[in-house]
Amino acid sequence: MRRPRKTKIGATHGPSSSSPAMIRSFFDAGVDMFRLKLSHGNHEDHRKRFEAIRNVERDVSRPIGIMMDLRGRKTAHCERRSQFDGRNRARRHVQDGG
Repeated sequence: MRRPRKTKIGATHGPSSSSPAMIRSFFDAGVDMFRLKLSHGNHEDHRKRFEAIRNVERDVSRPIGIMMDLRGRKTAHCERRSQFDGRNRARRHVQDGG
């Protein structure tokens, strides 16, 4: 059974909120979708979290969304002296995530 509201509520799911009881309490508080941040942890950790969410989904007989946040590029800001006028200017440097 779906909730009657049109707005969906999402929560970032991590190590401190991995227990089935915590997932269930988030669901009971209104969370419709969990975000798994894949840049933290390993495959086994993510698999356990995924399965824990699916177990709660089965218990409540209602679909719960899972969004997997893949690690992308990193952006760093640094100061660099301009060769044209000698003033410091902020520059963006993009590095490959790895």
